[in-house]
Amino acid sequence: METSARPSTWGSIVQQRCPRCRIGRIFQYSIFRGFPKMCERCSICDLKFEREPGYFLGAMYFSFALGVLTMAPIAALLWFLTGWWITKVTIWAVVFFLPLDARARKPPRNPKSRKILGRPVLGGGRDEQVAKKRRN
Repeated sequence: METSARPSTWGSIVQQRCPRCRIGRIFQYSIFRGFPKMCERCSICDLKFEREPGYFLGAMYFSFALGVLTMAPIAALLWFLTGWWITKVTIWAVVFFLPLDARARKPPRNPKSRKILGRPVLGGGRDEQVAKKRRN
């Protein structure tokens, strides 16, 4: 009778193995060789690799922390210089923070972009291929 020991959790994480069977590979090649390409499914147990429903939740927490770390010194400086009540200081800190936040979130301009019906459209993508098929 043959018994197979299941690999350890930490060993499977380090070796980038499937979370279900811990034998199949998650990536087509090691993440330490550059930007990895993820497999669609596990070659052993056929588990489909996909993002979890709360995938972007961590990014939201990180963004909130950066916002607070940026606004707190502004609020402290306003409170120190003016002596206003905390409510007024908080409101003005938000007012001073918004232009910084909007500028950081502005997407970069693409010189190759063009406009169709007043909306920017990037060329060469799937939308352009679909439009060509509809014209024919």
